[in-house]
Amino acid sequence: MPENGFDCHSDVWMPDIIKLGSAFLEYLSQLPGGKNLVFKDDLIGYIHKKGLMVEDYNQDLKKLKTDIFGSDSGTFCADHHKIAALYIRAFLKHKPFRLDVNAETDPSLPSLMTKLPNEHFSIVFLATILKAFNAKNGIDGELVMDKEYRGNFVKLLYHYRMNTDRLDPLSLSNTIFLIEQRYFIPKTGP
Repeated sequence: MPENGFDCHSDVWMPDIIKLGSAFLEYLSQLPGGKNLVFKDDLIGYIHKKGLMVEDYNQDLKKLKTDIFGSDSGTFCADHHKIAALYIRAFLKHKPFRLDVNAETDPSLPSLMTKLPNEHFSIVFLATILKAFNAKNGIDGELVMDKEYRGNFVKLLYHYRMNTDRLDPLSLSNTIFLIEQRYFIPKTGP
């Protein structure tokens, strides 16, 4: 994420999201079924050419800010919880990670992470957002969700992926706030 903190124009993060997505794809390729995943970075786009995900993100952000701030919305930046919620909605809607499986040529069973890569990438993205925002405030830490909660959060994201119109960004941003409060653990000591 940008070194100078959070920018109202989060389009500047596109290269960082693509790098994060590429690194996540590399990790997933080591898991059962992971070699069959593809990352459609064109859905995110590039600085001079926005992809569908970023276009949707920008439209959703404008609508959300208008709903919250009214006609003054252009002068306000969204907080990191809302930014994360809107990007996660875009990941779930456009599915930049796709399984490209031909059952005849690959009989292996994919792992849960490779079956639900966009949901799991949403958590990786969320961890990155929380780390960057907290670092801006001088707090070094990491997202450490317990296994049961993480599994339930993946199920929630899967539910939303099946119908992204049901995903209310304000509700998800409140959930993200609570996740940050409970599971973002500051590092202590050197």
